[in-house]
Amino acid sequence: MIETTTKSSKTRERGMLEQEQTIPDHIPLFADTAEKTMQIDVVVNKDGKVWVIYDRPFPDYLDWVEFDADTGEMTFVTMDGKLQDLGMIIHEPMNQFVAQAKKACLMMIRDGQIRDMGLVPLLVRNDKLIKGKHHG
Repeated sequence: MIETTTKSSKTRERGMLEQEQTIPDHIPLFADTAEKTMQIDVVVNKDGKVWVIYDRPFPDYLDWVEFDADTGEMTFVTMDGKLQDLGMIIHEPMNQFVAQAKKACLMMIRDGQIRDMGLVPLLVRNDKLIKGKHHG
């Protein structure tokens, strides 16, 4: 009996999550992650130069990129303030190099050619650094 209840509860939860995929226009969040809507990857070198390479346009013009160094999550922010999550976690040691960056180069490549390119600010959140500054 308990297993059946748990399973039906999980099925209900999954159904509710599927229904929640549609986000009202007034909520500043895109329903799908960038990884679900395009082929996308993040490339970084040891000097903290970051490139975001993708094959389809973002849903709107990007104004900046945010990176949470503690969680490894990257979020794209449009000019209207709407957010789209990368959909992948940037793990160590790569996250340490991304955390050094001040800008991200965005490059759309399709059919082997660069179709669009831009440079946007990269804002980094690092609670460990912030906490260290307050205690020092």
